[in-house]
Amino acid sequence: MSRFASELNVGHALVSLCQESGARSGIVQRGAELVESNLPMAEVRASDIAGVIHEMVTSYQEVGRILESAFFGFGENLILVVSEGEVCVSLIFPAAHSELVEATATCRRFLRDHRASILLFRSGGAGNELSQATPEVKVAKAWETFQPKLKALLSRVISGSQAERMIHNLLASKNLSDGPEDADVSTISREVIMKVGHRGKQQALLAELKDILAEAGLS
Repeated sequence: MSRFASELNVGHALVSLCQESGARSGIVQRGAELVESNLPMAEVRASDIAGVIHEMVTSYQEVGRILESAFFGFGENLILVVSEGEVCVSLIFPAAHSELVEATATCRRFLRDHRASILLFRSGGAGNELSQATPEVKVAKAWETFQPKLKALLSRVISGSQAERMIHNLLASKNLSDGPEDADVSTISREVIMKVGHRGKQQALLAELKDILAEAGLS
C-alpha cells in the first residue's frame, strides 16, 4: 500500500469513526508518533498530545499492567483512549456523551480493521511519514488481547492456573494453537466457560462475558 493510499485509508476511516461514535474529533497514533488527526489544531500540537497519551499508556506497562481503554474529563469535553499493542486511537466527545461502552467497541473494530495501514507508519528524517514500501504486515488476532480478559473472568471462580489449563486444553482439542480467528472468539470463549462445573457460576460468567465481548467489539 502506497503512502498516499494509506493516508487516505486511515484519514477517511477516522472521519467515519467520529461520525459513527458521535465524537467531535480524534487522533490515531503508533507508539508516540502521530499517524492521523482531525483535531482542530496544528499538527505539531496534535503530535504533542499523541506523545502525552503514549506516556500515559506506557506508564501502566512499566508497572506490569496494560491500559486497554480509559476516558478522562476536562472542561466541556471527554477524551476516550483505546489502545491495542502499539496502535492507539483517541476520540474527543462532548462531556454529556453517555455511550462510551459502544464507542469503545467501535474504536476496537477500527483498530482491527485498519491496523495494517497504521503499522505502515514510520518516522522520517525531516518529519513523520508513511513507508513508501509495501511490507508484509502481520495483523494481530483479537484473541491475543482478549485471552487475558477471559482468564481473568474465569479466575473469579477457579484458580488462575486452572483457568489457563482450561483455555489451553480447549484450544488444543480444536487444533487452535495460535488462537481462534476474530469471528470465533465469542464462540470459543463461551465454550471455555461451559467447562466450569457449577451451572450457576456458568450463567453468571456468561452474563459478564457478554459485556466484555461487546466492549471489545467481538459480540
